[in-house]
Order: sequence, then C-alpha cells, then structure tokens
Amino acid sequence: MHIDNDSMNNQVWNLKWGTQKENLNTEAFIAYCKSRTGLNSPGTKRRVKQKQETTMHPLTCETNIYVELKRRISEQFELDSDDPALLDTLEGQCSLKEKIIYILREAKIVEVMCVGLDELINVHRERLHRLKTKADNLRAHATWAIEESGIPMPIKAPDMTISYRLGKPKVVLTIEPEQLPVEFRNEKITYSANTDAIRERLLGDIPPPSWAYLENPKPTITLRTK
Repeated sequence: MHIDNDSMNNQVWNLKWGTQKENLNTEAFIAYCKSRTGLNSPGTKRRVKQKQETTMHPLTCETNIYVELKRRISEQFELDSDDPALLDTLEGQCSLKEKIIYILREAKIVEVMCVGLDELINVHRERLHRLKTKADNLRAHATWAIEESGIPMPIKAPDMTISYRLGKPKVVLTIEPEQLPVEFRNEKITYSANTDAIRERLLGDIPPPSWAYLENPKPTITLRTK
C-alpha cells in the first residue's frame, strides 16, 4: 500500500503491507473508481464513440473512398472525371450509390412519419378544441344554475370551494387598435388595445369616447382546489 495514497510514489518509506480489503478502501482507489462512473466510465465512452462512428461512418467513409479512388484512377490513366470507363469502375468498386439510395429512402420514410404525426397532431388539436368547448358549456350550465337558483355562496366541497362574482366588463372596440389615442395603446411592434385604460375611461364620469363601449360583464366561477 502507498502511505501517501500516491500510486506513482514507490519509495520504500512510502510502502507498507496491507490486505486486499484495505487496498480497496483507500481514498485514492475510491476516488479512482468514482472517476470512472457515469459518463466517464470506459463502457459509456466506448458506446458513445461507437454511436458517433455508426452515425457518421457509412456515407462519410464511402464518399471519401469514392473521391480518393476517383482521383487516383484519373491521375494514373489520365481520364476525365466524366469518362464512362472511370464511372463504370467506380460503380463496381464502391457502394456509394447504394448508400445514397438507402439514406434517401430512410429520409422518405421519416418524412412520411412526419406527415402522419402532423395529421395526428391535427386530430388531437380538434379534440382539444372540443374538450375546451365542453368545459365552457359545463361552466355555463353551472353559472346559469347559480344565477337562477340564488343558491348561497360560497359552496364548499371536500376538494374545492366555489365562489361566484361578476367579472370585469369586456371592452369592445369599434375601430382598429392602431387608430386608438396613444394613451390607450400598448406600445408594441403591433398595436393592441390597452383595455384597462379604456375600461377606466368608459367607467369614468367624463363623456365616453365614440370608438369603444362596454358589454355587460360575464360572471366567472372560481375553483380553489385544496
């Protein structure tokens, strides 16, 4: 065993006898083992390298072989790059064409999968719209029942507390947002109405503008889950 935990220091004064268990429990050996775990383990590094080679090798290697073989044959026999004899030789000696066909066929398969996935997303988007509409209708029915019955609020349940109140009146514009006075516009690249400022103006005592009015507020139901 190495007294100073330095395995490179093999001086006599730095060595002592120890059991296998003692050797395996030294700080240096434990640190060494930890340094070779996870992403740093030899197996993981080897698999990553193999994956990179597998990803890059087939077409890159075959292309390099094709280019180098084409260069050598052209120089040795003084052939033009489009000479039929040269092209026939390259086709017989290299499988670059087949690999290109294989890769493009795989690309086509992936593109078809993308089309199918896009259609699936559209189907789920339509379903999402239906579910949102259903949720809005359910809330509307509950709101009607609360208004019609005058049931005391809040309604308490083991998993939620239901309260009822009128929301803010909705601002309805009769002109485009970019035509609003500056103080009622949100300063963005594209204009949008500053509905809070407009609502405050419409609810004020001063004469309301002609370019906006307030709709009757819609009630909102608040659910606070426990």
